[in-house]
Formats: sequence, structure tokens, C-alpha cells
Amino acid sequence: MLTGGLLAILLASLIGLLLGIMGSGGGVLTLPLLVHVAGVTPHSAVAMSLVVVGTAALVGLINAVCQRRVRGETVLWVAAAGMVGTYLGAQLTQLVPPRIIMMVFGILMLCVGLRMIGSRKAVPQAQTISPLAYLLIGGGVGLLTGFLGVGGGFLLVPALVLIGGLRMEQAVGTSLAVICLNCLVGVIAHSRIEAIDWSLTWPFAVAAVLGVLGATLINKRFSEQLLRTFFGWAVVAMGLFVLVA
Repeated sequence: MLTGGLLAILLASLIGLLLGIMGSGGGVLTLPLLVHVAGVTPHSAVAMSLVVVGTAALVGLINAVCQRRVRGETVLWVAAAGMVGTYLGAQLTQLVPPRIIMMVFGILMLCVGLRMIGSRKAVPQAQTISPLAYLLIGGGVGLLTGFLGVGGGFLLVPALVLIGGLRMEQAVGTSLAVICLNCLVGVIAHSRIEAIDWSLTWPFAVAAVLGVLGATLINKRFSEQLLRTFFGWAVVAMGLFVLVA
């Protein structure tokens, strides 16, 4: 049990590392980590995942704000719809059996991982985008956040680049801000339904924060494409494990 707990905490630091580097990848690994390594039930893991990812994203956001990599007006539009979607998603979680949640999560992980592995070229930059498009992006990501306990950055970052026309570094910083707000709403919604084991949650959150801080060093040593490919294969492997476990 102790070995499993230590392994889970080490993996939590990797989650923070990925979140700090790419503004995504935290939640998509946190839920299976809590369920299969820490032994938490899927419903409880969703709420705990939101705390871990939200805390790590907050630390990364502070660094992004200092470097002026956050698009304020984009955050307002996306987060407004995202928080509503997160609240609705949290209510849906309680209506779905745990095994179905994990199956949906496993399939989603495979799709995301393969997409990241196959993404070799820079996406074209859009010129302008209407507030309605931002609301649709935010609402969809928020629904996923509340339902599965993920920050949604793995969908939000490419959407902001491809549809919103943001540069990659701006999309990452903006994504962290939206993730923080969505996770906050998700934690509030889930805590009203089921108690959160804070004694188990905070060690994971602290480990993830250390990973975010370490990302500032990793960013300078490896190319974005290499990190994205590594992350993609890690997500595919975890997705297959979730589906067969």
C-alpha cells in the first residue's frame, strides 16, 4: 500500500510537469492514477482530480501571468461558458455507473493520445473568432471537466490555437486560467454531492505543483514536438490499461 502511494505521488509530479509544459495532460492522467494506483473509487476520484489539476494549474497560471502569456478577454468568454458546463457535468457524473465512466475515459484517452502523436505540423492561425465560438468551446470543455474530472486543456489548447488564432504560448497560459476556474466550480459542485478525502488529495496536489515548477526547467531543454509525442504515447498506454483493467 505504501509502495503504491509513493508511486502515485511520483506520477502526480509527472502530471504537474505535463500541465506546466503544455497547459494540458493533467486531468487525463490523474483520474486513472487515483483509481488504479491509489485505489480510489471513480466517483471520488473525479472530485479529487479536480483539486489536484486545479491547484497545479493555478501555480502554472501565476508564472504565465508574470510572462504575459494569458489572453484576458478570451478567458472571460471561455470560462463563463466553461463554469456552467462544469456544473452540469458534475451532476451527470452521479447518474453514470463507475465502469461506464472509466470506459468513456479510456476511449477519450486513446483518441487524445493518437491525435497528439499524429500531430506533426503547426496548425494554421485563424484571424478572428466570435464570442459565440468561444462560448461553445468553453461549454464543451467545461462539461467534460465536470463529468470526468479533467481540466480539458488537451482539447482547449488546440482549439484556442486552431480556432481562436492564439500563439501556442498564449493558448497554454489562457488554458491554465480557464482550467483553474472550471476546476473550482467542479470541486464546489462535487463537494455538495460527496465528501472529498482531503488527507489523500493534498499530497497529490503538492506533488503536482512540484511538477509544474520543474516544468520551467524542462521547457528549456526539450522541443515541444518531442514532449508532445512522449505525452501522446503515455496517454495511449494509460488508455489501453484503463479499458482492460
